[in-house]
Amino acid sequence: QIVAFLYRLDNAQGNGPETGDHPFEDVVRPYQHEPVGWAYRAGVTTGTSDTTFAPDANVTRGDFAVLLWRYAGEPTPATAHGFGDVYRGYQQSAISWMAENGITTGTSPTTFSPEGTMTRAEAATFLYRYVAPEAVAAVASIESDHCLQWYRDFLVGIGLTTDEAACAAPYLVDLGRAYLTGVLNDTHNVDGPLFAAIADVIAAGCVPPARYATVVSVLW
Repeated sequence: QIVAFLYRLDNAQGNGPETGDHPFEDVVRPYQHEPVGWAYRAGVTTGTSDTTFAPDANVTRGDFAVLLWRYAGEPTPATAHGFGDVYRGYQQSAISWMAENGITTGTSPTTFSPEGTMTRAEAATFLYRYVAPEAVAAVASIESDHCLQWYRDFLVGIGLTTDEAACAAPYLVDLGRAYLTGVLNDTHNVDGPLFAAIADVIAAGCVPPARYATVVSVLW
């Protein structure tokens, strides 16, 4: 599906994408042959082996970045991204290029979630920002909103208002869902990163000081 999106984009851009044969024996759906043949000939994909493409496998956010970067001609970014969770070497230039051009804002200021499964909404957002960079500033960050929803719900669940939770959620993303759930269930210790995140939430004015002690006491 991701390759089909790129193939249709190339056609809509008036580039006249040329398709052809491909060596992937596991591509059996008729509608997939032309896009996959085009992607293989254009160097957008090399498959998962010499004879397989894995057309039904989920695509990670990091690998989608690489596909889009290859489609764009593998441009060299001028600056490195600031995402601390991107560790695969082959994804570095692609994600740096996306960040530099406003195609991605990450799932938080310091994370991209490269191993997260790509959703159709996220793919549509990335492609829209790539095609219409002048509209990037006006686009709602679907990728970030999708990631933050769990944290907003978590904070509302421990007593924050909806507005307070929306303000505070970005400061908790780096802690992770498993850790926060464990703290709430007394299976994880309260440690420095949580105190630092709480300090950031207070400094940002997300929770009024008068309510801070009552709300945060729920965590321990």
